[in-house]
Amino acid sequence: MFVFTYACVCVCVCCLLSGRTALHWAAAVNNVEALLTLIHRDANKDAQDSYDQTPLFLAAREGSREAIRALLDTGANRDIPDHMDRLPRHTAAERLHLDIAQMLDDAANPPRRYQTPTADGLLLQADCLMSKGKQKKGIQPRFF
Repeated sequence: MFVFTYACVCVCVCCLLSGRTALHWAAAVNNVEALLTLIHRDANKDAQDSYDQTPLFLAAREGSREAIRALLDTGANRDIPDHMDRLPRHTAAERLHLDIAQMLDDAANPPRRYQTPTADGLLLQADCLMSKGKQKKGIQPRFF
């Protein structure tokens, strides 16, 4: 029992000195269940440790693919650099986690969705505008 208590104290002291949170730990070891529980309890997804590393940064460094997906899906910022101005995708590439670097790049450039008005929407707007002007003059609009 003494060894367990001693180990917990060491872990807590290391967390205090490094500035890492439980979310940092969950992301680094790919514990998605703990990660989502912490996020649902309002943990800061973009918390930075003493090296300015976020949970997403640590997950990218350690190759924690599922944790990265969960962090991105919950809105973690992938553009926060560490103290050496490296981004999570840079450290993933350095560690040869190329699939993760690609995932982070894809999250950076989501497919663009242009909202173009439909033909029906334009015709409806035109009909409304025409009918307002014609109603003032006493003329009924024609519908095609």
